[in-house]
Amino acid sequence: MARGPYHISDDEHGPYVVVFAALLMTYTILCFIARLVMRFTINGPLGADDWTVAAGSIIAVIQSALKISEARHGLGKRTDTVGLDDIEAIGKLSFAGDILYIAGMALSRAASFLLIARLTRQTHHARAAYVGVLITGVLGFVSMFVLGLRCNFAPWRIVPKCSETTTRWYIIEGLGTFVELIAAWIPIYLVWSLRMRLKAKFVVLFAFSFRLPVFVIIAFRIYYLWRESVRNDPLFYGADSSVFLEAALHYGLMAATIPCLKPFVKAFNTGWFDTRGVDTSLHSDGYALSNLNRTKYSANAEIVSGSDEIDNLESIPRGRLRQRGSDTPSSAGSDIMIIRRTKAWNVSYENDDAAVLK
Repeated sequence: MARGPYHISDDEHGPYVVVFAALLMTYTILCFIARLVMRFTINGPLGADDWTVAAGSIIAVIQSALKISEARHGLGKRTDTVGLDDIEAIGKLSFAGDILYIAGMALSRAASFLLIARLTRQTHHARAAYVGVLITGVLGFVSMFVLGLRCNFAPWRIVPKCSETTTRWYIIEGLGTFVELIAAWIPIYLVWSLRMRLKAKFVVLFAFSFRLPVFVIIAFRIYYLWRESVRNDPLFYGADSSVFLEAALHYGLMAATIPCLKPFVKAFNTGWFDTRGVDTSLHSDGYALSNLNRTKYSANAEIVSGSDEIDNLESIPRGRLRQRGSDTPSSAGSDIMIIRRTKAWNVSYENDDAAVLK
């Protein structure tokens, strides 16, 4: 019986990489399509977080294609059974894929911060989210620089017992874990001081808690990187760490999309969050004010009547200013119902010029 191009055995684990990379790549694309559907039908328009996820998804697809190419050249096989040309090709593909992995992870984390900045109405919450984006970008560039410092001047070459490579990956994943901790803390900071129902707070935290499994995936990846470093067979044992690399990259992008799904968008519609996807580049601590029209009267008229609207705002949270447009609610720019009380008055004049107010 003829063997297919990929055959799992005790001496070949490359098919695991192919299956996981292809499967996770498909899920990432489907999640991004679901995100687009939500934006175009429920809570659009597209924002910076969506474009960031789009860039991360494109990078993840390219990275997975490179990883599948590594398996075709011999990743997951015993090193002594792979030719020198294939080993050289695997090294180059792996180095390029690792750079894309760092970029994709940074974009998925930045997308989570940008989504928080998009949802919140509070200035200090948005600032904290933008600080998270800045930290993510800086540490992403630092990680790429650290990755390029390998055992020789050809960083794509695989060198057995190259402990420096593993140490650098420990640093890179440690920096990534630090950013993940910030991404996990900001949603708690977001809802801690808000006057919301406890159930609503838990729903918000639950939506952003889907990034927490990334910690577990990274922990397994670090373990398999360590095992790869202590075994004199980097191609064979590198397949296991590659599987968890794919899992961390693609799951991170999917976790950035989960809070945008319809059940969580409904939970965000509490008045404390902007669920319509308007631009959040400007923030303020108040609702937009609109002019109240008053009825004019003439001194020569005998009877003049009119009305004056007085807004009684009860338990209305402080939000940001927004321009009033066709999509703005009629309640003075607020997403919350505002109770209005209207007073009617009549003025009449008698012959002796005495005014009586009824």
